[in-house]
Amino acid sequence: MAIHVFDLNVNKYQALCQQQVTIKKHLTHVTFNPLHPILIVGDNRGHVSGFKLSPNLRKQPKTKKHQEQLLSLLLRDSRYSELNSVH
Repeated sequence: MAIHVFDLNVNKYQALCQQQVTIKKHLTHVTFNPLHPILIVGDNRGHVSGFKLSPNLRKQPKTKKHQEQLLSLLLRDSRYSELNSVH
């Protein structure tokens, strides 16, 4: 049995990672920590396991606004270079 972690903003069909669970019975509960990258799962017999999300998977994707700002800076720099190369 495994836990599959998805980032629905990236790809809802392909898991970012999988983690094998040592619990032998059916997983019936899952809880996410709102402050830390921790996931707790429990089975129908009361056994609980905790998992911490890898630091590589915690990186936030760049926002559209951030991408627009970078593009704007690149365009401005390229225009500046063009103006300087003409004179």
